[in-house]
Amino acid sequence: MGALRIFVMNAAAAAPVANAAVRIFLAEKAVGDFLTNASGSIDGFFRVPDLADGKYPLRIEVDSPIGREELSRTVDIQREYRLLLTTDKPMYQPGRPSSCGRSR
Repeated sequence: MGALRIFVMNAAAAAPVANAAVRIFLAEKAVGDFLTNASGSIDGFFRVPDLADGKYPLRIEVDSPIGREELSRTVDIQREYRLLLTTDKPMYQPGRPSSCGRSR
């Protein structure tokens, strides 16, 4: 999952812009459509496309009552993996055997 912190502000009034449509593209694929809340930010996550590690274009388009804006940047995508391992022992004890899965 990917997450960005995005705020849409009216620079002239120094005020947040509510109900602005925000669309996020990663590697030229649409990955998220959001509406800003009362504080001008988006609430949500988006799924990162199945990409190899590397640099990709990120584009954010905003349509609001005060106008349209587009921001483009290059981002570095690196996958992270986490593993949850459960065993038959209630507490890990170094040097003691544990089984994972069925016993034979």
